[in-house]
Amino acid sequence: MTDDPLDEPAVPPARGGGVREWAGWVTRRPATFGGLLVGLAFFWVSLTPSLLPRPWFTQGAVSGISLAIGYGVGSGLSALLRKVLPSEPSPQFKAVAWKVLIAASILGSAVMLWASKNWQNELRRLMGIDDEPGFSVLGLLLLTLLFSALVLLGSRMVRSFARFTIRQVDRLFIVGCCDRRSVAAGCQRCRRSGRGGRLGGAARSGLDEGMG
Repeated sequence: MTDDPLDEPAVPPARGGGVREWAGWVTRRPATFGGLLVGLAFFWVSLTPSLLPRPWFTQGAVSGISLAIGYGVGSGLSALLRKVLPSEPSPQFKAVAWKVLIAASILGSAVMLWASKNWQNELRRLMGIDDEPGFSVLGLLLLTLLFSALVLLGSRMVRSFARFTIRQVDRLFIVGCCDRRSVAAGCQRCRRSGRGGRLGGAARSGLDEGMG
């Protein structure tokens, strides 16, 4: 939570790592407390009863996508709070908050998964359909994790490409107002006047806040 997202490079360093290095750049960003908190709430809500019974694999896909959307929303709110609040909580408070969140996620998810299976079986009995198989809870949980990971990975890949595109646009703005020697020297005149890089900085900030 303490790192400024704008300090990240727009693209991974090209030092011979190739695809492996780029993949590490996409996946290295740590999880945020706000993202996990809101994502957990979205996951629990997705397990509530529906009008029609859902097979466990359909419920897993719905829950995974819901968790990923909630994570994105929570990450954006977390970034907004960091800008509004005068200071961040102490490390001791953060440590306690993370422990509480982990305990709540384990206990709360276990209760909601058990309740969801009972709710779905009640609906299935009302419609004359057989109950879900015994492994449905485990399968639902695994599919939830898989779908949420895929959605988050996809969003970070989109962010990676968008940041690369924004960086190229910034360079075009700089080239448009400076000669080649100034561009090679870092275009300090443009940076002081705000003509170069301002668009990219604002856009990258929005990408980081909205995509976790």
